[in-house]
Amino acid sequence: MNGEPSVAVRAASQPAFGLWLLLIYRLPSDQASARAAVWRGIKRLGALSLQRGVWLLPSLEVNRPAYRQLAERIESSGGTALLLEVGSPNSAWHAAAVARFNVQRGSG
Repeated sequence: MNGEPSVAVRAASQPAFGLWLLLIYRLPSDQASARAAVWRGIKRLGALSLQRGVWLLPSLEVNRPAYRQLAERIESSGGTALLLEVGSPNSAWHAAAVARFNVQRGSG
């Protein structure tokens, strides 16, 4: 590895329902301060938790460097981070994800 976090992967074909940035990470349990810093960074971005260690953001140019910085922090603390660009699998999933973001951000 060249010291950079795993790079975003673009879907083979452009999805019809929108693109998302997915951060999947794991930190060692003895890295409490790194865990707190990463969690604060994720919350500051307004990312949506899909499950433990899996966070979703709209695929906007402004979100890419922020996710990369978080991934670098994770990896420099002995963790692993994977950044992916993924498409909504269908219109229902996309609508549900957008609705969850709106509720989380207080606009739903």
